[in-house]
Amino acid sequence: FIPNSESHDLESDSSGVETSSSDADMVPSEQSMYFSALNSRIEEIGKKAQDLIEKLNESRKENDELMNNFQDKIMMKVESLCQQMKDHMCEVYEEDNMLVEEKLQQLSESLQRSRLLNMELHGASQSLRTINKCLCFPTDL
Repeated sequence: FIPNSESHDLESDSSGVETSSSDADMVPSEQSMYFSALNSRIEEIGKKAQDLIEKLNESRKENDELMNNFQDKIMMKVESLCQQMKDHMCEVYEEDNMLVEEKLQQLSESLQRSRLLNMELHGASQSLRTINKCLCFPTDL
């Protein structure tokens, strides 16, 4: 890391690391302090990056917990609504069953009356046939 305020020419040594021309002019204690400060800055940036990653992971964990809680609450609400719907369906079925039962009872009574009327009609028809025979073929009394 080379500060912008320093405008030294950059050179590459045999290791491929760029150094400023003034680095070569530094005494060993200055170089040591420079590299120590540079290492300290690198460590500080690394620590900040690690802190950011940890905060990001914590945030993701919190988001995951929020989503799981939301999902649980939604599932409970859906189950509750489904149960309410089932209960309502059962009530409607019971009401319908009572109406159907009432209508079936009325139908049964109507069919019974129809059978009785049919028997009476058959008896009346037999009587009319007998009367008709008597009128058509009078017998001496």
